[in-house]
Amino acid sequence: MEQGGVWKYNGRKTKARNKVWELSLTRWKMLHSPLHSIAFLLNPKWFHKKPSPDVEVMQNWNTFISRCYDFQDHTTLRLELGKYLRSKDHFANEKCAYNRKQLGPTEFWMQYGIGTSLLHSLAICFLSQV
Repeated sequence: MEQGGVWKYNGRKTKARNKVWELSLTRWKMLHSPLHSIAFLLNPKWFHKKPSPDVEVMQNWNTFISRCYDFQDHTTLRLELGKYLRSKDHFANEKCAYNRKQLGPTEFWMQYGIGTSLLHSLAICFLSQV
């Protein structure tokens, strides 16, 4: 992030503005961690707000699964995430699409995530804390 616009005042930056800027950057970094990206990616409420997940979210996804799962589970999680993101298999029916907005995240995964067992357990673990 680059300081500009409202952060510049006659070419000078005050101590207060610098402090606000530092706090903003700290919060930005905190909210853009792999854990927050996983919760965002798996929360059905945010499904299809954008046509596809952005680069940062997918990099954080890959970082997370590399740290927490063995190589065979990487492949399984990637395949299962693909089914979820492309609305395939259990995620393909109209009721599932409707219930993304109606049910809470944990309840959604309990009902529709059965066909993706590893992703299902990961989603419930993360989203039960939301």
